[in-house]
Amino acid sequence: QGFKSRYDRVQNQLYELRASYLKEVAAFRDEKRNRMLTPQLAMAVTCAEDVEKETYFFKPEAGLDEQTLAYLKEVIEENRKLWMTKGAETAGAVSQGMSGQLQRMQE
Repeated sequence: QGFKSRYDRVQNQLYELRASYLKEVAAFRDEKRNRMLTPQLAMAVTCAEDVEKETYFFKPEAGLDEQTLAYLKEVIEENRKLWMTKGAETAGAVSQGMSGQLQRMQE
C-alpha cells in the first residue's frame, strides 16, 4: 500500500513538472515569435489552428492516461507553431531571393 501510494504521488509530480516545463518553454517561444513575426505571419500561425483535422482510424493516443494525453497535445501544438514559424521564415527568404533575382533581370 505505502509503495504504491508513493509511486503514484511521484508519478503525478513528474507529470506536473513536465507539463509546467513545456508551458514555460512554449510561453518563451511564443514571446520570441511575436517579436520576430510580421502581423501577417502571426495571423497565419493563429489561423492554422482553425484548419480542419484529418480523420485517422488508428489512434495510438487512445492508450494514454489523461495527463499524458494532455501533455502530448500540448507538445504537438508547440511543434505545430515551430513548423509554421520555420515555414514562414523559409518562405520569406525564398520570396526575398526571388524578388532580388527579378530586380536584377529587369536591370
